[in-house]
Amino acid sequence: MRQRSWIAALIALAFSLSLGAVARADLAAGADVYATLQQTLDTKTSKVGDPVLMTITSISPLGPDSSQLSGATIRGHVAQVFSATPTRKAYLGIAFDTLTLADGRTFPYPAKIVALRKKRSVNYAQAAGEVLTGMIVGNILGKSVGSGAGGAVGAIGGGVYASQMAVNFKIPQNSVVKMTMIDAVPLGAPHPQQT
Repeated sequence: MRQRSWIAALIALAFSLSLGAVARADLAAGADVYATLQQTLDTKTSKVGDPVLMTITSISPLGPDSSQLSGATIRGHVAQVFSATPTRKAYLGIAFDTLTLADGRTFPYPAKIVALRKKRSVNYAQAAGEVLTGMIVGNILGKSVGSGAGGAVGAIGGGVYASQMAVNFKIPQNSVVKMTMIDAVPLGAPHPQQT
C-alpha cells in the first residue's frame, strides 16, 4: 500500500513538471522574428547611441505560446554609422539590447538581422542608393548583455550597406525587419539583470 502511494506521488510530480515545461515558452534558437521599425534610420542624421525600437509582428515557427510575443518591443541602438563619401559606402550598424513583453518582463535579445523589406515603394532613382531585401550583412556589434548562464548573449545585430558609393540611405519607419535568433530566450524566466 505504501509503495503505491509513493508511485502515485512520483507520477503526480512528473505530471506537474511536464505541465510546467509546456507552460514555459521559449523563443527558440533559429526562429525567425519579424518586426516593424518604429522610427526612420538615416545614414546622414542618425548618431551612434540613437535608440532603435521595433515591434514584433510574427514568429516562425510558432512555439507553444508565441502569442505572448505578438506586440513585444525589441530595443536596440545604433552601434555604428558612416555617411557616404566618394570612396566609401554608407553603413548603419544596429546592436540589440532587450526584448520586452507586454507584461513588462524583459530579456536579452540575441538575434541577427537577415533581411529588410520597406513598407513603402521607392522610385528607381532612390532605389539605386537605398537598401532593399537581401542587402544586409550580419555582424556582431557593440556591447554584450551578460546572462545568468555565463557568457554574453545580446547585442548581436546587423549592418546595412548602401548599394553604391557616395549615396546615403534611409530605412523608413514601418519597414519590416527579419531577424533570426542566435540563442534561445527562456520566456518563463526573468531577465538575468533583474535577479
